[in-house]
Amino acid sequence: MKKVLLIVGGIVVLLLAALVAIPFLIPASQYKAQIEASASQAVGREFKINGPIRFAFWPTLGVTADDVTIANARGGKAAFFASIGELDIGVKPMPLLTGDIQIERLVLRKPALALEEDAGGKPNWIFDTPAQPDQKQKPTELKSLGLDDIRIEDGALTYSDKLGKTTAISALGAQAKLESLDAPFTLASDFIYNADKTSLKIALQSPRAMLKQARSPLKLDIDAPKLGVNFDGMIDFKDFSLDGKFDAKGPSLRQLCAWSGNPIGEGGGFGAFTAAGGFKMAGPRIDIAHASFALDAAKGSGHIAITLDPTGKPPYVAGTVALDSLDMNPYLGPPPAAGAAPAGVNVGAPWGNAPLDMSGLKAINADLNLTTGPLLFQKMKLDSSEIVVALKDGVMTAALNKLVFYGGTGTGVLIIDGRNSGMRLGNKLAARGVSAEPFLTDAIGFNKVQGKANIDLDIKGLGTTQQGLMNTLGGTGKFSFQDGALKGVNLAQVARQVQSVLSGAAVGEAAKTDFAEMAASFTILNGVATTKDGRMLNPFIRVTGAGDLDIARQQINMKVTPTVVKAAEGQGGALDLKGLTVPFIVKGPWSKLSFAPALGDVFQNKAQSEIGKVLEKNNLGGILGGKSADGKTTNPLGNLFGKKQ
Repeated sequence: MKKVLLIVGGIVVLLLAALVAIPFLIPASQYKAQIEASASQAVGREFKINGPIRFAFWPTLGVTADDVTIANARGGKAAFFASIGELDIGVKPMPLLTGDIQIERLVLRKPALALEEDAGGKPNWIFDTPAQPDQKQKPTELKSLGLDDIRIEDGALTYSDKLGKTTAISALGAQAKLESLDAPFTLASDFIYNADKTSLKIALQSPRAMLKQARSPLKLDIDAPKLGVNFDGMIDFKDFSLDGKFDAKGPSLRQLCAWSGNPIGEGGGFGAFTAAGGFKMAGPRIDIAHASFALDAAKGSGHIAITLDPTGKPPYVAGTVALDSLDMNPYLGPPPAAGAAPAGVNVGAPWGNAPLDMSGLKAINADLNLTTGPLLFQKMKLDSSEIVVALKDGVMTAALNKLVFYGGTGTGVLIIDGRNSGMRLGNKLAARGVSAEPFLTDAIGFNKVQGKANIDLDIKGLGTTQQGLMNTLGGTGKFSFQDGALKGVNLAQVARQVQSVLSGAAVGEAAKTDFAEMAASFTILNGVATTKDGRMLNPFIRVTGAGDLDIARQQINMKVTPTVVKAAEGQGGALDLKGLTVPFIVKGPWSKLSFAPALGDVFQNKAQSEIGKVLEKNNLGGILGGKSADGKTTNPLGNLFGKKQ
């Protein structure tokens, strides 16, 4: 027995020695050509082993080849579709006897893969394999596949689209494991993309689905400085579509778009973001449903469909979104300086001369239905809004279907054209029941009117700066204010006490004129709004007005004529001033208006009244006037002072 064991042991040692020695006895050069020919026929392109090739038969069947290349498609830019510094494959021999393939190792060292599309969009990773002769018997289906150790070391990948835009990945390392086609496949990878180290993890529940072009559960995690994504759902290998749930976050949406190769241009906003919800991706279209998200200070929910344009044009976004709040200012230009106030009117300061930057409007094309809570546009604040936004090639048209702001409601249309430098503005607004003072203060910096306002505006402008835009404003408008006051002057007191005007007692910060109604219509040309039918109704006076509101220079120059309509108690005793008019000139910057009586008009009106009384008392009217040929009474003296009969 001992001898038998020694003989058997000796045979085993000899067999092992033979297995180890066989690779050194086989002239590998004779098989290299056969391997290259077979591989070339299989992929339809030249497969070349430029370096040495080595075989192993124990403990695994293995081959190691250096400097392996696969030719690129005809007309391709890169020299090779793929190149591998060293290819090392080891297969367990025993499972082969049952039709299974168990790869103990598959190591690719310094591989480089060049993915390209030609001008027509045809990819080079689709191989034109030669037609095979008809076979009655179907090819044998792979029963089992196991991968114990799959590694990529120091790899590189480039992708060039049909426009020639190239994306590159370097320092690619990956490790994968697959027990069988019916067990989960896992992959962990690290690489450098656009100078950022990125980690990728994949867990595929059913690898066999890849062979059958079927569906399989998939988990995917991406961790990069500009993006973190978790996806849990299904992948369909028939069209490589995804369907599941996701959550994503990043410090800057603008930086993410630039990093991913879809820049949205310079400008403000598009900062920190989060998103979570249902996710579908098929081809260039991405659907995000039942989602909650946050961008900058805005939070909301809704459904969004994003269609990426393979030609490099801005993505198209459509959907319905409900926002808790929205600050529009960051998206209207560059971010303000630290500590700076929001864009808008600064009373007492001229309009800005800094270039208007509307480039943010070119970031995307969109059709969106928006409902918002509080909305801030420059300094104007809306309590809620229903807005339909169409954004195309830098032109935004916003249909303001329902606005609730400053105690009132309104509708309108806002058009901002940012295609060229500066901004082209079109604005229509119909507002009812708006609190005048806070609204006008925030909108144009004018705080001299109180009351409930009804406002209709239709204005347009074009400018490369804020001042330039105001210089070109044109259009029409009308307004009426009810149950309010004109701050800065007490016109009733002026009318009752003319002398107090000269001493300034009827004007000042505390002075005001209450009214039941104040209204006017106006036309706007080159930044100046002109009215001829201004009017104000007060228990003691009726006021008419005409003149200019210079929006471009933030000034007013108007003549206001109050007329006393009831008896009033005046300074120095009871006076019946019914019919007395005291015209006023209102002029100056919005922030500091001045009110001064038109004294010549006052004295003329008073003189007319007194002369009229004298004429009437002394019965001189008929003597001086006489009768005309048609029998009508004439009054030359009265006409001299402009008094109508």
